[in-house]
Amino acid sequence: WYLSAETGDAYGVAGEDQRIMVAQLTTPGTLNIQLYAQIFPNGLAAGNTKYVSLSYGSPLCACTDETACNYDDAAITDDGNCYYITNEASCDDVCLFDNQAPVIESVEDYTTTCSAIQTEYVFPVATDNCDSELDYAYEDVITPGSCPNAYTIARTWTVTDNVGYMASIVQHITVEDNDAPTFTVPADASIACGADAQDLSLTGDVTDASDAGCGDVTVSYTDAFAAESNCFANDVILRTWTAVDACGNEASLVQTINIIDEVAPVFTSVPADMNIACGDALPTEMAVATDACSGVTVTVEVSEGEVSCTGVAAAIRTFIATDGCGNTATATQTLTYVDTEAPTFTAPADAAVECGADSSPAVTGEPTGLADNCMSDLTVSHEDVIESSADGCFADDVIRRTWTVTDGCGNAASAVQIISLIDTTAPEMEAVAETIELGCGDAIPTALPAATDGCSAVTVTITDVDATMSCTGAMNIERTYTATDACGNSTSQTQMIVFTDNIAPTFTAPADVTLECGTDLSDLTLTGAITDAADVCSADITLTYEDVASTSEGSCFNDNIITRTWTATDGCGNFSTDVQVITLIDTTAPVIIGETEVQLTYYSAETLPQLVGLEIIDCAEYTVETEDTYAGFGAYTFDLSRVYTITDACGNVATFNQHVIASYAPGCTYPDAVNYDETAFLDDGSCIYSGCTDMGAANYNPIASEDDGSCVIVGCMDPEGLDYNADANYPGGCDYPDPCPGDLDDNGEVNVNDLLEFFQYYGTSCNE
Repeated sequence: WYLSAETGDAYGVAGEDQRIMVAQLTTPGTLNIQLYAQIFPNGLAAGNTKYVSLSYGSPLCACTDETACNYDDAAITDDGNCYYITNEASCDDVCLFDNQAPVIESVEDYTTTCSAIQTEYVFPVATDNCDSELDYAYEDVITPGSCPNAYTIARTWTVTDNVGYMASIVQHITVEDNDAPTFTVPADASIACGADAQDLSLTGDVTDASDAGCGDVTVSYTDAFAAESNCFANDVILRTWTAVDACGNEASLVQTINIIDEVAPVFTSVPADMNIACGDALPTEMAVATDACSGVTVTVEVSEGEVSCTGVAAAIRTFIATDGCGNTATATQTLTYVDTEAPTFTAPADAAVECGADSSPAVTGEPTGLADNCMSDLTVSHEDVIESSADGCFADDVIRRTWTVTDGCGNAASAVQIISLIDTTAPEMEAVAETIELGCGDAIPTALPAATDGCSAVTVTITDVDATMSCTGAMNIERTYTATDACGNSTSQTQMIVFTDNIAPTFTAPADVTLECGTDLSDLTLTGAITDAADVCSADITLTYEDVASTSEGSCFNDNIITRTWTATDGCGNFSTDVQVITLIDTTAPVIIGETEVQLTYYSAETLPQLVGLEIIDCAEYTVETEDTYAGFGAYTFDLSRVYTITDACGNVATFNQHVIASYAPGCTYPDAVNYDETAFLDDGSCIYSGCTDMGAANYNPIASEDDGSCVIVGCMDPEGLDYNADANYPGGCDYPDPCPGDLDDNGEVNVNDLLEFFQYYGTSCNE
């Protein structure tokens, strides 16, 4: 790679060591090149250019191979660039060993600007006999013009081919500066009335003034005044900024600076706060204010302040001073209302209320017609004094209630209301239990409940009457308690006195017994019954029992122990229990029920049962043993004498003799028969077979005695055939009638020719 003049942004910049890498090249031989460079010692600027030629390598480096076309006998070191004949070429080929310089056909003179000259290049038009990619370099000679940024350049271009042959041409370039500089005008600004408009820290300054790299720029401004907002005179400055470059090109932009008034007016006089009576008119005195920039207008607004004891809010007069630019200032005057007059009202009428009842104003009435000269809230209060009348049935039966109404400023007025207390309310009696339970023989209580009355003393009495019969056998009592006050008012409560029984009856369970299994356990004459049941009360006693069966260890049969739990229950549900144990034993031989002579039918695959028509009854498990003695056998029967021995688990034994006559079951024993009987022991010749019974059928079955509809009748099934068979169900060949009888030569008619055809066979033997 190398720094190219054709790319404006490819300039190399020197570091602190003042060195720049301008190229990095790779060659198969020794490097022997010359580079042309443009150097700007003081940065990019017109007239600040140096052109240098940079050479690398040695002329003693060349091809040292005598067989090469470009062999150089003066070379000391081979540069690795020897040329050889290839294919049918010869060393005389021009481009195999190039020795001709490039040809520059033309170069264009042109005019450009001082900003574009650094990056704008117009290259010469050049060709070479062998090299299609030529190297271009140039050197400039500058002639100053009318101003620093206008001048001419004599540019000498050098064109070099890949072998190093060069050609040169001079190009004339005119550089002009006709473009005005550029800059950014300060943003429009606002300053306070009276501030220094020449202080650029307040109004802003020009930034990024530039002449596109051509030179320095001079910036200045001029001010003019205008009145645009009209809140006061000369409140706008129009500042014109001008930038001029070295060649006299200039540009102008305008900035607007608003002079604003944000300072509020100042009050010089404000009316003082004062007190006024309810209903008085507000004063009209106004405040006075001034402003540094413009005239001032003062207005007043009235609002409500804090509410005083009068109930009327203080009047706050707010004075608003506004200058020509709308800045405002405020001041206030507070007018407070006062009150020295007491309120007026009407006391509630005299009333009567129940003694001990609610005598509050919500019941007896409250003052009405409350009024006051001001608007304050009125406070209503009362004070009660208790007195006794001469004819009352109780003491302290009059309330003297003094009502007082006070306004918010402490002014008060009073009046008296008389409230008479009466007693029409029954006393309050201590609650008694709805029910009292007494045991058999308990004493009936005599204690009285406490009773009180809000007005006088109370007397309590008792009244008893019989009610219902209790579970104990005693009569329950309904008791009424009555409390009466001194004014004759009374109240009552009812209470039930109920006799109860919480003690269970007593008894002794029957003694444990041992019984033969099979005994009726519900027969209490055998198992035992309760005889000594008793209870503390007089109600009847109910006796019940519940049995639970279990098996004792070593028992010869199950459930031989009966645990009987006896329960005695009195009329109130109290109960007690006791246990009796009943032990069952088995000393009785099994009972055999059945016929001594039995006839039965013996079926195929059946064995003679162990018990033939017998039922065994016993408490325990049992075993059966049989001893058979056959009396005779026949083709269809046999008989035997059987002795049964039945032994139960407890060792009890019973025997039974039985005569058994067995007949073998007859029937059809062939499985393919219609009436096959799989239980038949002997075939009785009754088998019935199904199949085709029609002897003319193709599938006729000679052993079938029951036709199953499967016969296959083969024949002509077409009614037009001479041999048509109406019974046929499987098609066979048909014989159809001759459409023309006697037409022996098949010519479609019967004539003498047919007769001659017939006669030629006369005398022929048809059996041959």
